[in-house]
Amino acid sequence: MIIAPSLLPPAAVLWLGLLQLAILGVCIWRAPWRDLISVPRRQHLLFGALIAMTLLWQVSGRIAPQVHLHLLGITSVTLMLGLPLTILVGSAACAIDALIVHRDWALIGANALFNATVPALVSAAVLTAILRYGPRNLFAYMLGAGFGGGALSMLAVMLVMLVIFALTGQTRAFDDWASALLLLAMFPEGFINGAVVSSLAVYKPHWLRSYDDHYFLDGV
Repeated sequence: MIIAPSLLPPAAVLWLGLLQLAILGVCIWRAPWRDLISVPRRQHLLFGALIAMTLLWQVSGRIAPQVHLHLLGITSVTLMLGLPLTILVGSAACAIDALIVHRDWALIGANALFNATVPALVSAAVLTAILRYGPRNLFAYMLGAGFGGGALSMLAVMLVMLVIFALTGQTRAFDDWASALLLLAMFPEGFINGAVVSSLAVYKPHWLRSYDDHYFLDGV
């Protein structure tokens, strides 16, 4: 979701931007740069994910006077590239989106936090839960990490934004129908990510950094 500058006070924009900047610093430090440089396929996936997210985010609709809703696609990228690179690529997609649509550059940090960091963290947490507590089954990966991770990531973005708006006094940022629409957006987000992850797990499993044939198939 993309928000307008007037929805957040300058102090909130500053603190959210600094938080995102600190997260980017951690991601730069923790990213697997050696593996990325040594394997050209991963470089192609990274740039392909950047282009795909940038194009996907251009398809958006206004659900409130100052809020645009779009699908994220972050879950699929998280399962392909891992958490640090996904946050970096998602933040770069936010910057490119701001350049294309001429958005306020002051909100890049906040929008990157909402559209990249939060859904990537939720997607990684869902995957961790499946690996730790879920069955060793391919469908658990495709439906749980793919569909479930995508749907929960959209829900998390909505909840985080609502909490921040409430803390900053913007309790009327969403109308009642807009909040219901956000809940409905969980299904297409889950469906798209589930379809992408399922297709890759079947036809291109080596593209998924988080997928292990032996773990998920030997347990069937």
